[in-house]
Amino acid sequence: MTTKIGGAVLLLLVSVVWTASGGCDGRTIIGSPQAGTGGAVVAGGLGGTTVTGIGGASGIGGASGVGGASGVGGQPGVGGQPGVGGATGAGGRIANACPVAGSAATPTTIADMRPALSRDWVLCSALGLTHQRQAGLRITTADRYSLLGRDAAGNLTAMSGADFEGSVEYLQVGASRVQVNLRSDIGFTIISAPVITTGPGVLIIDNEGVYEYRYVRADENGGAAIPGSGSANGDTIGMGTCPVAGVAVTPKTVDAMRAAISRRWILCSPLGLTQKPQAGIEITTAGRYALLDRDASGAVIPLHGVDFEGSVSYQPSGAADGLIQVNFTQDLGGVGSVFPVITQNPTMMILPTSSTYRYVLPEGP
Repeated sequence: MTTKIGGAVLLLLVSVVWTASGGCDGRTIIGSPQAGTGGAVVAGGLGGTTVTGIGGASGIGGASGVGGASGVGGQPGVGGQPGVGGATGAGGRIANACPVAGSAATPTTIADMRPALSRDWVLCSALGLTHQRQAGLRITTADRYSLLGRDAAGNLTAMSGADFEGSVEYLQVGASRVQVNLRSDIGFTIISAPVITTGPGVLIIDNEGVYEYRYVRADENGGAAIPGSGSANGDTIGMGTCPVAGVAVTPKTVDAMRAAISRRWILCSPLGLTQKPQAGIEITTAGRYALLDRDASGAVIPLHGVDFEGSVSYQPSGAADGLIQVNFTQDLGGVGSVFPVITQNPTMMILPTSSTYRYVLPEGP
């Protein structure tokens, strides 16, 4: 199924797939199987994102007990006995602290699905939507979503920024099934046919059989945190020395995109574009790029040679979202096709793939 995939400081987020030749649409579904590191053995992985213990904790993608040797299972109490791989880890499902789901009450039309989903939901499963730390999920009738955190008093509050927000799209599939696409402002899409139950009210989001996320209605449990849920699990947003992403303001034309990314960017995540050691990247209006390094004085300088330089080209995606595809062609021959996302407050450049690359603007003039 095809998926589609913000002043202080600007943030550029880019979804990248590197190939030996040719390019490809870097937009993917969060949670698609990638090699992971959940334990001694991890089948299915975590969308390529490294999360210690997840996959061993509950036997993700494999039979019960697979996912790590004894004592490597991950978070104590997640998926069963600590370090055993999860008493309920069979079948690729993550153990959770959710109540037993009630009677099926899933709407069969878009007109009924939108109001049914549009409310606050409290996370009760081991992982939540986008695999980021969260207290829950808010979906609005304006077809937007945001992850929820908690304020000092413990109340649910919406988190802002491209890492935590996105749009909601509804598609009628046949006479009695509604597909819901949750598109992160950072560029990922989760495709699901949500299941809603009553008595208790539970929202089950199954990412095409890859991962399952469960939430309970906040208006039924008073918004209280659920002990044993995955609120403390998930990726750390602001990788390395990077700040949290701001609001997405992605250009929708080739000229605007070229102007937005043509500058020097300083790497703040553990890995950068092409995964070669670097201090950053410089993109020019002449359609060239070079990786950056630092000299003995600490000054940023461009690297030269086929391993570090290449050309940059732009093309409209042709999709309704108006995204601009940017192709980085190494002089060595490899091609990376990306859909940059730019945010403001702060200014940064992120390349979210199985390894997320993020860049900020240099400090000073």
